[in-house]
Amino acid sequence: PSGSIAEREVGTWDFSRQDLAMFFDEWGFDYLKLDACGLTKFKTWEFLHRGLLGKFRTFPSLTDEQIRGRYVQVSDLLADSSRDVTFSICLWGVSNVNHWGSEVGNLWRTSDDIRYEWNSMIHNYESAVELELYAGPGRWNDPDMLAVGLGDFSEDHIEQARSHFSLWAMLSAPLILGNDLANMPEEILELLLNPDVIAINQDAAGHQATRVYHSGDYDVLVKTLTAPVGQARKALLVLNRQERPATVRVPMDYALLASATRVSDVWAGTDLEPGSRDIELTVPPHGVRLLEITGGHRLQDRRYLTEFPGQVHVVQSHSKSVRILNASEIGKLAIDGLEQALALHPNSMLQWQVPANARRLSGEFDAERGVGDNSLVLSIYGNGQILSRRSFSSEDVQPVQFSQDIAGIELLEITLESTADHEQVSGLLLNPTISFSHEP
Repeated sequence: PSGSIAEREVGTWDFSRQDLAMFFDEWGFDYLKLDACGLTKFKTWEFLHRGLLGKFRTFPSLTDEQIRGRYVQVSDLLADSSRDVTFSICLWGVSNVNHWGSEVGNLWRTSDDIRYEWNSMIHNYESAVELELYAGPGRWNDPDMLAVGLGDFSEDHIEQARSHFSLWAMLSAPLILGNDLANMPEEILELLLNPDVIAINQDAAGHQATRVYHSGDYDVLVKTLTAPVGQARKALLVLNRQERPATVRVPMDYALLASATRVSDVWAGTDLEPGSRDIELTVPPHGVRLLEITGGHRLQDRRYLTEFPGQVHVVQSHSKSVRILNASEIGKLAIDGLEQALALHPNSMLQWQVPANARRLSGEFDAERGVGDNSLVLSIYGNGQILSRRSFSSEDVQPVQFSQDIAGIELLEITLESTADHEQVSGLLLNPTISFSHEP
């Protein structure tokens, strides 16, 4: 850059109003991705903060709350207009962005920039896979644009390209192409245009998949899809992390189905034999098997709250993430009859948009032990009014049952508070289920 200091500056700092007017009113854009360059990526000792020998202004060092404030300013300017704009927050997963991103924008980066390498893609996948409770319609985790067609995901590595695209589809991540559209090999174009994989990504319910099993060798993801009344429909993905083929036996229990009436291999475009309690899959090295399963749910007139992460909105979670535990984590808890668990931390609040036919929320609450006496208060609000409040202690030996009538409630809020005013102890909602007036 040349000219005066002001002429050398290229960011929106102090120019947001003018820049937005140019982008959207003059140029007609409808998507804004705002990078945090100069706010968080560069520390006080780096050149942007030092001003690079007077060639640039010296940036101040900002707290996480001040960084959030910069994005709020832009969000407010967008809201004050009639512009229909998608606002993408690019903070690379820092400054607790997943805790407030949905209040400010529509999607937020969860990681550093993706590189065209398998390990980089897996790193970005990991940055988002346990944040399903923060995503939902209009608010999405963004592990960065697709690298399909490039490097380790080129037409010479079609299995890895298929894995990358499938994972982003299951994460309900934005499908933004990062390859050269003018010179796209036919194999890559065909892969990216697969309508069934895109449909899983774009399913109207907006649920991000939950990782129900995790090991060093393979992962299993399950995503709840829209389904006709009386049926359950799930997308199930097995990711082989290894550099050799793997044979994986997946229990139907992972999909919470009692039986399957149809099992479709999405990439092969064929149906598998339904009805077995387990599904045995051969998965190529660094490959995936992606299935769509329709069948009867295990819980006739009930459903697990954890099946619908897109309906649950984490509006407060402080510095730790509210998350759904996977099968291996649940097994380590050694609690009889435990099938689903949701980990909370003090100063957390969940909001759930209650379906009209929901009647009761039931489950158990357990406080983490081994950190001394710490009382926790679990409160349930309906339409802004307190419905119940229970106190627990980390010294309680057995989980405590709770059951709340939610008929007629449109917005349910669940809060967890710590009387000791710290977060050393967490709480667990065990097997939280919703009963309905008729089968959903």
